[in-house]
Amino acid sequence: MRTQDFSAPALIRSIEANAVDGIKAWARWPKLTLREKPEIAWTLSPIPSPLFNAVLRTRMAREKADDRIEEVLAGFHSLPMTWWVGPRDRPADLGDRLEARGLTCAGVAAGMAADLSSLPENPPATKGLSIEEVRDATALRGCFRVIAPVCGFPDFAARAWLDIHNALGLDGPWRHFLAKVDGKPAAASSLFLGSRAAGIANVAALPDVRRRGIGTAISLSPLRLARRMGYRVATLFSSPMAEGMYRKMGFRKYCEGRGYIRLDGPSRPARRRRPES
Repeated sequence: MRTQDFSAPALIRSIEANAVDGIKAWARWPKLTLREKPEIAWTLSPIPSPLFNAVLRTRMAREKADDRIEEVLAGFHSLPMTWWVGPRDRPADLGDRLEARGLTCAGVAAGMAADLSSLPENPPATKGLSIEEVRDATALRGCFRVIAPVCGFPDFAARAWLDIHNALGLDGPWRHFLAKVDGKPAAASSLFLGSRAAGIANVAALPDVRRRGIGTAISLSPLRLARRMGYRVATLFSSPMAEGMYRKMGFRKYCEGRGYIRLDGPSRPARRRRPES
């Protein structure tokens, strides 16, 4: 059920659920497997990128966490992988336990939410700017040509991203938007239509069109579609660089998430002592 609950605990649940469910939706792609148990959910694929091999949710009992973490890490074999630690993941010291096993924190993302009934007006028009919802494979490739270099995807990971969204279709839970300046792809964004809220992701603008309001415009387009579809709440995880832009659009920070990455094969440092209870 789409939420209209604006309490902080409800918004944190929606922020986290949208981030997890958006990746779980990728399991319709034949090369990606979703494995899910009450205490953990993760994706596994043959693509050697942490984008497609990721732990999405963790609810481990403290006394069993060390053994379970090692089991899960071993299941990724030598593949690069990410372990996402969200605001409700457990145990509370999960990040420390991952770092003790050789994973590196890749950064902190702000979990944010906004009331879609009070979106700001569009920024002033940029000469030559047009924004469209992606309706065909050609436009999706235009998004790909923006998102891949901005996000730093290597070629093989970028092709896998494109394959996933072609497999999901363009009228499913993931929708995409492409901004062009003078007819050339310049910015892109994606919208995930979750069960509780709408989430935006993949917001990217090429360097030569930044600071012209195009990032705001390509973010507002999916949000306006979500509002027309009856959603009240929008969520996202923001990089520190983009947080100010989202605040101006009405988003507020409610939590944080961290991604812990292992780029090479498994390492097994000396097992750290468990804290005494």
